[in-house]
Amino acid sequence: GIVRAAGPSAGLASAAEPRLPPVRGASSPAASMGSSDLPTPASNATSPEAASKAELTTSKLHGQASRWRLVAFALVAVCVMAGFVANLDLGFTCICGAIAMVVLDRRPPDQMLASLDGSLLLFFSSLFVVMRGVSDTGLPSLVWEKLMVDGRSAEADLGSFSVLVTFVLVVLIGSNVMSNVPLVLLLAPQIHIFGSQERFAWLLLSWVSTVAGNLTFVGSIANLIVAEKAKAQYRLRFWEFTRIGAPSTLVIIPATLPVLWGMAKLLAD
Repeated sequence: GIVRAAGPSAGLASAAEPRLPPVRGASSPAASMGSSDLPTPASNATSPEAASKAELTTSKLHGQASRWRLVAFALVAVCVMAGFVANLDLGFTCICGAIAMVVLDRRPPDQMLASLDGSLLLFFSSLFVVMRGVSDTGLPSLVWEKLMVDGRSAEADLGSFSVLVTFVLVVLIGSNVMSNVPLVLLLAPQIHIFGSQERFAWLLLSWVSTVAGNLTFVGSIANLIVAEKAKAQYRLRFWEFTRIGAPSTLVIIPATLPVLWGMAKLLAD
């Protein structure tokens, strides 16, 4: 019989497409594929054991690279110290060591340059300029000789307890007025007045100026650098620092003063 379509287009479609009898045993494409042919999540995803092994291998490689980098940095530091002992140019030796560490670090230098504090560097360099100007006036030399030389000798005597105490007080107070590094640069040309005790005077100046840097917040540039870097997490106040630094400094220096005086007497003899 003739099947009437719902419309003209349906009738044409029915007439144009012959109907095929169903094939026995046929099934859908998904059914015709075996279970082994279907992708499963376990076959595509990485197992936890493989991921942990990969992470372990990566961490070992990073650890080995870090160890070799530390060894290389240590060798560079030894070479820099050897340059200091060999009396090579101080600035040239430091710059060569810094360049070697930047190359061995194998990181873009712009990351390190971005972490530099320009205002702190400007402050630090300006202190050296000011100290050079003060030194050129001749006033530090005049004051230093008046304090250290008693007039009976052309040389200062650190074996005298009063001279030793004056030396310590000048370094202690001066380090907390202009910071310890600029003070050392200011006093360096004046150490020659100690004559045969010049070596001990250098040791005394380095020791007292180092300890004096802990008295107040401005005693050392290192204090300012640390406080500037940490201010995003914690703002360190002047009196907060002094409350801890002043007692420790005022205990350490008097405790070591007899030892320093004894060393001066031994070197003088």
